[in-house]
Amino acid sequence: MEKPISVTQYAEDIHPNELKHSVTETKGAIADNITEHQLTLKEVWKNHPALIGWSFYWSMCAVGW
Repeated sequence: MEKPISVTQYAEDIHPNELKHSVTETKGAIADNITEHQLTLKEVWKNHPALIGWSFYWSMCAVGW
């Protein structure tokens, strides 16, 4: 399994002339993206049952259509 990527590895690629708040927003978005990609089905099933329920509902709507 790959080693998780840290936010600072991506933050180093940001151009120094960007505004400070833009850098902060970018770091936050990168952190969210990394977190989303490291989720497992077990974690989603345990912590986000509504997401599982709605995914099942809409998939059954597509099948029924």
